[in-house]
Amino acid sequence: MKDLFAFRYLFKGGGFLLKNKTLFKYIFLQIITGVILFSLFFVLATTHGGGIYDKYFIYLKNDPSIWYNILYYLVMPFFFLILFGLGTYLTFLVTQLVVSPINTLLAQKTAKLYRGFDIEDSGSFFKGLLKDIRYEIVKFIIFSLVYILLFSLIIIPVIGGVLFIVLSTIFTIFSLSFEFIEISMDREKTSVRHRISLLLKRPFMTFSYGGGIFILFALPIIGIIFYPIAVIGATLLYEDRISSENINKNSRKEIS
Repeated sequence: MKDLFAFRYLFKGGGFLLKNKTLFKYIFLQIITGVILFSLFFVLATTHGGGIYDKYFIYLKNDPSIWYNILYYLVMPFFFLILFGLGTYLTFLVTQLVVSPINTLLAQKTAKLYRGFDIEDSGSFFKGLLKDIRYEIVKFIIFSLVYILLFSLIIIPVIGGVLFIVLSTIFTIFSLSFEFIEISMDREKTSVRHRISLLLKRPFMTFSYGGGIFILFALPIIGIIFYPIAVIGATLLYEDRISSENINKNSRKEIS
């Protein structure tokens, strides 16, 4: 039942940040980078969003049936909600390319403060930087290809647009949860497949936390400000629910 309320870790992350002000020095670059990138996206979305919508859904408005006309206006707010959600997420992915090493440091510092002892370092900063950038580039390419495939569904009349909205929302929610929680998984040097399997074994937790992030990210600027808080919250969530040390500790309790 606790997994259903995993989104509360977003608020827990904010509270943890306020109690540990030493973490503030890690968050300014994320916010500044995110605001700049999202501002660029916002200009593009407001300039071309209406044209994109009409290009693929104008047939609903032009149909003689009044029900299709109504559907045209009903679908519109969902389209723009998804558009801004995806835009914020893509902004997040690009921001990750820039600040991923800082996210790792933020997660490590958060875990250290939360658990009360040092987390083993994975190596030099510059080696970690190069590794993080390579990893994020590959991940960005993979996730972008998935979105391109989902976007191609729009060419299917009527049902294609609905499928795009539903499937892209589900994938985005999972991706957001994965992106933030896996930052803490990095120190254990597990494979991407293993990380995904850990989250899929906890679907309620994964989609609850990812859903909370998705809602915040759909709100202009607010989502960007919550970016580092989501990193902190995901770290606390990982330590409480997923950490191998925590799992082993629970196993020992069950045996005893």
